[in-house]
Amino acid sequence: MREAGIEVAIIDRVTALILATTHMTAPALADAQIIVDIDLSILGRPRAEFDAYERAIRKEYGHVEEHAFRVGRAAILQKFLACPAIFSTAVMRAIYEATARENLRRSVDALTAAPDRDGMR
Repeated sequence: MREAGIEVAIIDRVTALILATTHMTAPALADAQIIVDIDLSILGRPRAEFDAYERAIRKEYGHVEEHAFRVGRAAILQKFLACPAIFSTAVMRAIYEATARENLRRSVDALTAAPDRDGMR
């Protein structure tokens, strides 16, 4: 962006918006709330779409041993469930909140279930 002549203030704001999607803190500014809600919208998509996303996440972290992945992923998803609201904006809460909570609970249950004899859940 610097090479393209973009102002430093704009570069800084874009950087802050990107970093907001790490979900370390709740976004305070409206533009960050919208970006983060868009980023999280997959959590509230229909079951098949969410499940495909979860399979893609597992594939992305294929280098991580199964038990460690399950523990870590469950902890991440439980953090979202512990929030009073997953989405910052009223419109996204209305559209996605209930389904997101259902998807997250289902995924956490699957991740924390005891594996069967073959090591599969």
